[in-house]
Amino acid sequence: MKGSQLISRLIRFGKPLLIVLLFLFVTISCSTLSDRTILSDAYYNLGNSELDKGNNQEAEKYYFTALSYNSDNRSVSYNLAIVYTLNGKFTAAENLLDILLLDDPDNVIILNAIAWNMYKSGDLNKAVEIYESVLSNNPAYDELRKNCIRVYLEVGDFDRASQHIDFLIENSSLDSETLFLQGEWLFLQNNPEAEDWYIASLEKDSSNSVAENTLKEILHTLSEEKSIRELYEKLDAAGVLSPNLIYEFSLHLLTLEELSGYDYFREAVLLGFDVTQVTKSDTSTLSDPIKKEFLHLLGEEFVGKYK
Repeated sequence: MKGSQLISRLIRFGKPLLIVLLFLFVTISCSTLSDRTILSDAYYNLGNSELDKGNNQEAEKYYFTALSYNSDNRSVSYNLAIVYTLNGKFTAAENLLDILLLDDPDNVIILNAIAWNMYKSGDLNKAVEIYESVLSNNPAYDELRKNCIRVYLEVGDFDRASQHIDFLIENSSLDSETLFLQGEWLFLQNNPEAEDWYIASLEKDSSNSVAENTLKEILHTLSEEKSIRELYEKLDAAGVLSPNLIYEFSLHLLTLEELSGYDYFREAVLLGFDVTQVTKSDTSTLSDPIKKEFLHLLGEEFVGKYK
């Protein structure tokens, strides 16, 4: 049998087999693509979970793996760019965000991320340039405006920061973050009214840890019991005194060898302060007599640990 005849017969009689093989190939390919999408989504969710917990290095690994299974997933690319910025990989973040921007050049969220990446990398002028450009076309984008304010505060351009803060106050509801930024603007210019804005920020959102930590900084600048008590009373009147904040007051007073600090400590414990949070560095600023009584209040199991 000639070769051409053999091929002809194989094609004629093998058509059903070829169709079956083609069907199987397509089915397997689709199944593989589906599996890869499922795996990508799973790793993406794991990355989100780690990011929420502040485990940025782990989040990066999961997002990178998710992207390896599905390179078309823009959400994965975006989140990976964000953790790259958080992990100090600014060039890698910029490259990913630039690719995303090619398909959607007016996407405000991506532009905000690019500006934020510039800000974190130290290119403040470029960051401000992007923020101002986007805001000129999207004046209602509050989150981006707040980021712009942060840059202006960092470079000490208080006039431009004030213009944006005024815009937020006049055109938006006074949320905790806006109140905090106004406080920062005053604080960086040594204006004592700053603490009132920080307190107002905590009133709006008691979980604003940045505002609480800044108030702690203000507390540690005070050296007289009277001024410390006045700040305490302000916070108490506003209803924003957390057990941790009261503990901070007690520690500062004891560092100044003001015995009223013991009373503040007892109050913090009564309101739920967890004494296991006390660290050795907390007691390092206390004089020996003060520390001895403080450790007694903590309990015998802490004496050896914090001596």
